[in-house]
Parts: sequence; structure tokens; C-alpha cells
Amino acid sequence: MLTAKQIVEKGIIFMNPKYTDPSKNEYGLKLELEPAQIGIDLHMVSMAKVVGKGYIPLKGKTVLAKTEKLEPKVNASGALTWDLEPGTYEIGLAEGCNFDEFHCSRITHRSSLYRNATEINSPWFDPGFHTEEMGTFLTVKMPIEIEVGARVCQMPCFKTEEAAELYNGQWQATKQQHNGDMSHEIK
Repeated sequence: MLTAKQIVEKGIIFMNPKYTDPSKNEYGLKLELEPAQIGIDLHMVSMAKVVGKGYIPLKGKTVLAKTEKLEPKVNASGALTWDLEPGTYEIGLAEGCNFDEFHCSRITHRSSLYRNATEINSPWFDPGFHTEEMGTFLTVKMPIEIEVGARVCQMPCFKTEEAAELYNGQWQATKQQHNGDMSHEIK
């Protein structure tokens, strides 16, 4: 397992530049990469509720469940938040990743999220996977309010013992669609 310092030095996880300049993102956020002890804390910057069903064929490409983008609202304290009921949500993160042939990872919830009956249990980010904005899924078991840009999860990184075959699957550098819903376009 790598330390947070090693992850940053190798450029495995990075802040998408549009979130370092408030004029370049829809919520006016100015965020920084936030190393923890053994991973990087990740900031939630988009939210969609899963409302449909997906399809996983025996062969061919997976079709994702339909999602509906959720807009945050200003709460009583003046903060821009998502007020979530129990369910499954697709979240977008301000950070991107660039895994070489020796590194892999998965995203997990921060303890503060878990202590509020909310979980993240992502799939593996394989060697060779890269994207400008990572995303994963959030399972909410009890109502929770989350501020836009909050650190909700973390990503430790692991080193393989030898070079792995590089990922070249259907999700390589996939970008979330922001046209009313956040469904991925399958080609």
C-alpha cells in the first residue's frame, strides 16, 4: 500500500483543474488535493439518483441503470447541499486518476459517512485506468444532508508485485453526461 505522499508524487490521483478555479465549475468551488495518511480524501461535486435498471449481458457491453441528476439546494444555514433519502446514488468526484501498470485502487467511504449509515463500496480501479473525474455509487440507509464539495470518501492505492495487463474496457476515461440525467452513453 502506498502512502498519501507517494500517491501524490506519482500523480496517481490528481485534482481536476476545473475545481481549483472557482470560475471554471458550476458551484464556484476552489478545492485542493487532500492527502490523508494512506490515501487521498475525495470531494463530491455531482449527484444523481439511480431510478432505472441496468443490464449485464453474457457477452458484450453493460448497460447502466438510468439516473436523474439532482440539483443541490441552499439549506437553512446557507450551505449548498443535497438532502438525501435512503436509496442508491451515483456521485461525481472532483479528482481524477491515472493508474500505471503497477498500481490499482478502490474507493471507500470516510468514517464520518459510514457513521451516518451511508456507504461507498466501489469496484477496483485497474492498472491502466485513467479519467479526469472519478465517480462511484453511494448507498444511503438513513436520511443525510451532504454539502457540495464535501470530502465523503477516500482512495488508498496498492502496488502490484509485477506489471499488470493494462485496463482497456468500456469505462476507460468515461465522462458523466450532464444533460438532465447522468446516464453513461454506451457505444
